[in-house]
Amino acid sequence: MFLIKPFQTKKGYYIYSVYLNQFFKITKKIYSQIKYLQENKIGDTKKLPFIKEFEKMGILVYANPKKLIFENSENIEKILNTSLEQLTLNITEECNLRCRYCIYSGKFPYFRTHSTKKMNLDIAKKAILYFLERTDKDKPPVIGYYGGEPLLNFNLIKETVFFIREHYKGILNLHITTNGTCLTKEIIKFLVDNNIHIAISLDGPRSIHDRYRIFRNGRGSFDSIIKNLKMIREIDETYYKTKISFQPVFAPPYKYKEVFEFFENKELFENAHFFRAGHVSLRDSKIELEPYNNKEKTNDIRYFVSKAIEYILSKPNNYNKLYEQIFMKDLVNLYTRYQGAVIHVNEFMHVPGICFPGKRRLFVDCNGYFHICEKVEPTIPIGNVEKGFDFEQIKGIINEYLKLSEEECLNCWAIRLCRICFYSVIRGGKLDAEYKKFNCEIERRRLLNNFILYFTILEKKPEVFSEYENVEIL
Repeated sequence: MFLIKPFQTKKGYYIYSVYLNQFFKITKKIYSQIKYLQENKIGDTKKLPFIKEFEKMGILVYANPKKLIFENSENIEKILNTSLEQLTLNITEECNLRCRYCIYSGKFPYFRTHSTKKMNLDIAKKAILYFLERTDKDKPPVIGYYGGEPLLNFNLIKETVFFIREHYKGILNLHITTNGTCLTKEIIKFLVDNNIHIAISLDGPRSIHDRYRIFRNGRGSFDSIIKNLKMIREIDETYYKTKISFQPVFAPPYKYKEVFEFFENKELFENAHFFRAGHVSLRDSKIELEPYNNKEKTNDIRYFVSKAIEYILSKPNNYNKLYEQIFMKDLVNLYTRYQGAVIHVNEFMHVPGICFPGKRRLFVDCNGYFHICEKVEPTIPIGNVEKGFDFEQIKGIINEYLKLSEEECLNCWAIRLCRICFYSVIRGGKLDAEYKKFNCEIERRRLLNNFILYFTILEKKPEVFSEYENVEIL
């Protein structure tokens, strides 16, 4: 068989050849023929006229991969004992906010709710030592503090930072994910003195941020954050410019125009260190969303796409870190992707998307249990601070993933670009095949939209992505 995905922009017709991981421009006639074949599920295509054209163009690769495999699965224990990248300590389940879209709000099944539980120093020390003994020696390790609101357990942060400095003498990155409302002069001075990066949750202007990010009494948190940002800048402007990042979460109604205009504010955000933006998770949730009609949604999407095109075409004369993260990352990944045939395509294909559980971001909860990362529901622990990694559990999770994914993945046009991971598969304490299929459809839609946007831009300015030849957008 051969796998291809046809798509069109306003100006052209294209196919994506899966086994080559390449794009080709085609005629409208061929595009229509392919669409007809696929929509009518006609499988025997070798006698069709355009097939010879495809073969001349070198865009057809016939293959029949028999197996889906997890790369380096035979080395799981070695990799997890020598190559850990980041440790995230969930040092408290307590939070002073009650954000309406929070996964710990009680609106998401399978996730914990807010409590007063805190991680103790003994668990934190054991987790830190276990991690530091197994880090990748070629990369500075990262240790992060997570909650709840981690600054509500500030004493543990102080004690563990001193502990880390005592036991690790190399370059190391420390960071805290915070809602930004609990910062005081004492805390800021400690953060500055210890070169700790902080990621602040800020969704946009007051009218947007305060819709969902509220205190227990229902009051919005925007004013508290802005006051604290100004305090940080007054205490140490260099720290403000280099160690503060912002994490806006887009929630319906998205109102991209208002959010983008807010973050273009040069006074507060011109030198912002880094943005990591995302959309609120609606999976299985019972979040009470603001009213959002189809007209508003259509207008939001059109504005987002037009802003992306406007920004990208203005480069390299224009630069904005928020736009780099939300507009450029996926498109640059398309531009810099590996192109070429898979040499083992008739034997197997590598499973896309999923990581080594615990390698990239080992998440440790208040009780000392290990989890794949902070995004995956905490129903399938992969070890604990007393016994370390549970390698049999980890291998079982990987094997189960391969088993439920193999047939669909091997026949999917998105297999080489897909970013589906355990987050999109684990539900209710198990790997759920139906839930994965639901998320796979969302992922295919995301990729197809990126294909169309990518070529819409290339049609206008073919060289626009060349500056990213050897650049990774985090």
